[in-house]
Amino acid sequence: MNLETENLQTESDLGQNVETLRRDVGNVAKSLKQQAGAKFQDVRDQAADQINQAKVTARDVAETVRTFATEHPFAAFGAGILFGLFLARRKNS
Repeated sequence: MNLETENLQTESDLGQNVETLRRDVGNVAKSLKQQAGAKFQDVRDQAADQINQAKVTARDVAETVRTFATEHPFAAFGAGILFGLFLARRKNS
């Protein structure tokens, strides 16, 4: 009977060990899930910030193009007139 008692005790210990292991694996999985969720949120926030920065930059570029789109052609036109007048005076001289 001593052997039978030892077997029962071993089975009981084994059952407890399995239950402890199951609980520990569950805790590890829960911890990993929380860490992955936090990391995913960080990456998501960084991506949103980058997208917003790109939008602001695109708006700034569009505004700059709109501002200088009318100035540069007029400046080129004016420079062309001055250059033409300069060449005309040289030719007449």
